[in-house]
Amino acid sequence: MELSRRDFMRSTAAFTAVASVLGTSGIAFAQDADQNCLVKVDSPDRNALAKRFKVGSAAGVEYYAYNPRRYAPALKGKLPLIVFLHGEDGVGPNGTQLTANDGATFYISDEMIQKNPTYLFAPQCPGKNWTDPDTVTALKSAIDSYVAAHRIDPDRIYIEGMSMGGTGVWNMILAYPYYFAAAIPMCGMVPAQWYNVPGAFEAIKNTPVWAYHCKDDPEMPEAETAKAVQALKDAGCSCVKYEGFTAGSMPEPHKVWERVYSIGTPYNWMFTQSLTRTQHGKLNPNMMFSHYPVKYNITRVMDFGMDTLWVLDLGKEALVIDTAMGGSGAADLYAYLRENVLTNPDAELDILLTHKHGDHILGIPSLLKSGKVRRTYIHPDDREEFVSTMKSYFGLTAEDMKLENIVDGDTVRIGSEELEVVAVPGHTKGSAVFFYKDYIFTGDAVGSGDLFMLEAATDTYLPGLEHFMAEVLLRNEDVDYELLTGHWENLNPFSVEYLRHMLILVKGVIRGDIPIGYYTRKPGRWAGYLDANIFYPYAVLSYENEK
Repeated sequence: MELSRRDFMRSTAAFTAVASVLGTSGIAFAQDADQNCLVKVDSPDRNALAKRFKVGSAAGVEYYAYNPRRYAPALKGKLPLIVFLHGEDGVGPNGTQLTANDGATFYISDEMIQKNPTYLFAPQCPGKNWTDPDTVTALKSAIDSYVAAHRIDPDRIYIEGMSMGGTGVWNMILAYPYYFAAAIPMCGMVPAQWYNVPGAFEAIKNTPVWAYHCKDDPEMPEAETAKAVQALKDAGCSCVKYEGFTAGSMPEPHKVWERVYSIGTPYNWMFTQSLTRTQHGKLNPNMMFSHYPVKYNITRVMDFGMDTLWVLDLGKEALVIDTAMGGSGAADLYAYLRENVLTNPDAELDILLTHKHGDHILGIPSLLKSGKVRRTYIHPDDREEFVSTMKSYFGLTAEDMKLENIVDGDTVRIGSEELEVVAVPGHTKGSAVFFYKDYIFTGDAVGSGDLFMLEAATDTYLPGLEHFMAEVLLRNEDVDYELLTGHWENLNPFSVEYLRHMLILVKGVIRGDIPIGYYTRKPGRWAGYLDANIFYPYAVLSYENEK
């Protein structure tokens, strides 16, 4: 494998074509800046979706349940189940829990059910709350009864809920360790008695949990979720994820679920979890990977957090594009690739990095220990900080990693295959993308629905983005490129149309046609256009309309 410069000159006509793609007139755009998210999911009519549920009762618990086989009889095998625990707004006659918010119906929209067919069990709380001992016992019996009556995978039972229901989620996973494969508690709390039960949190330390709360929640203090998350970490848990949404970012801070149900990430993350993978809690899921074949001998590999790497397998040699960060570098990526992905377990490896960030590089030490790595490629503008990070965390030098530079216009060769390098600075100064057949490996250069502008403001990012689009048009307008991004949590394929939307968004922000709003999930600002979104930390804002 070697590097060489392209033996052709670029035509400026491609850059002119970018202007025709974007147009030169102002962009008419209006959006509620408060409704920001990563990849938006349209909210269907919950009343219409509620009609897809069937009423039932078991162990004194009334419920409504959704059976996907009623609408898709051809579905094979056992399917997962989501248990949804409503909040106080869902208290009332049976059925209120379906229409009070999108909690139950969100998962069964046509778009969602196509990605992940699932049963959904939405009980009406039979007592004063979800933590009453009699209610807890009855709820568990009702779930067991429903599972026994349907073709449900007992290793893929998930639980989620908000407010009173969020508290119920915490209580249920503590009361029944490793009955649930994953949990999403929102704006709830762990009942106080659990903090006095020896080993309670240690018993669920390998349960995947993704918790949400808004920092300025006036009804349930955010400190309660932070306390629960810390208790898990203190018990040795490394598979709990927590997002505390920024204070002042929501008109109704308690209703954090309105943000969660506009984000595809936790939904798709949940469905990758199973008790089979963790051997019912014996193994830490943060040390695990999953993989999905694509085409052209390419395999998508994801770690617990759905950070993505790509493997181009050519038998005697293989190219690993990014390395994710499984277990913050503690997971054995090489062992997983050798056992599950590589057709030749003794294949020599080259590593090709899109940029320097930890969620793309921390798998490198595992690969180096194999003794199979021939070289590691990175853009020189990211090289110094990359080497500093690897030296600080793992004691690795540039020589240890067999580091080589790649720059815009280079061709990376592996066997008879070639990948063309295009620099797209913005997310980092040295971000690069790689063209291969009708795929473009983009890392985080244009995000995966969301673009985090960490080292450049919009005006300095624009030339690189225009250069990227020009390179797409230069090659062949008839190629239907798909972008293989650095994160796959949205389960959405990204086309050149997405790249076009990102260009329109960036130019619209610069011209002032697209407003900048407050970002929900971290301190900073946000702007969006269709499926393209940009997040700005305050440090990189430059234009007056970005401040």
